[in-house]
Amino acid sequence: MRHPLPTREVQAILGSNNGFLRLYGQDDFVYISDAPRRAASETIRDMQKTMREQGFVSHIDESNLLLIDLEPIRWRMLLEVFPRFGVEPFPQDDRWLEVYALARLLARHPSPIDRQPMEPVRAVLKRYDRKNSLPALMPQLISQCAERLRRKLPLPSVLADVLYTWLKEQKEEELA
Repeated sequence: MRHPLPTREVQAILGSNNGFLRLYGQDDFVYISDAPRRAASETIRDMQKTMREQGFVSHIDESNLLLIDLEPIRWRMLLEVFPRFGVEPFPQDDRWLEVYALARLLARHPSPIDRQPMEPVRAVLKRYDRKNSLPALMPQLISQCAERLRRKLPLPSVLADVLYTWLKEQKEEELA
């Protein structure tokens, strides 16, 4: 599972002649596109309608850029693709220790997905397929989770299986 996000599906909705599609730099949406700057307003309305029908949320910001995210049902479907793990063995590679530590923490604090913060989920999935990107994100996520625990707020526990899957893939790549 190298690319868990539905990038090709969104790109197909936008079409190849209607601007770029990139991962959004902030974690309140997944994608950003300049389609509103390149296509007619009627075309953009049609795109947004198709996105809604296929489980995406879109918003045109003040810079006339299209911000795109998944609806809650699409998030559930995407996250259910990751296999369920129990306690996984300690990683042999020290580079993955913080990823493992966060996965263990999240697995110990389950909560309903509709109460979980989605920003960390977006952050992890946007970096999932980039080498060394997840380990670099871990200090920030661990700090956010510690703060949420102090405030007795739910953690993004759906990420436990995502992180365990990522660790398993790293181990398999090293063995290959």
